[in-house]
Amino acid sequence: LGIRGKAQSWFRSYLTDRMLFVEINCTVNNILQKCQSVTTNTKRGVPQGSVLGPVLFLLLTNDMPSWLGDICHTVMYADDTALTIANKSIDTLQRNTTT
Repeated sequence: LGIRGKAQSWFRSYLTDRMLFVEINCTVNNILQKCQSVTTNTKRGVPQGSVLGPVLFLLLTNDMPSWLGDICHTVMYADDTALTIANKSIDTLQRNTTT
């Protein structure tokens, strides 16, 4: 993306050393309560519900059609992506979908 210097440092600090847990409503001994997973470090992604999340997603996926080139047709809308691949050769289809 060409992000360097202070902006790169800021993004790196924003995306690293993040912790997450999952919390759900559950019933224990017929009592409704919140159950929580173990807290763990995130290895990828952006914080859910963050202001920057959608922007970072768009920055990541914006060039996806050019990355995929002639391998497939890409249709993107908001956060949905559909890829279609067509070829007369099953071997080519398998190669293009696994590499």
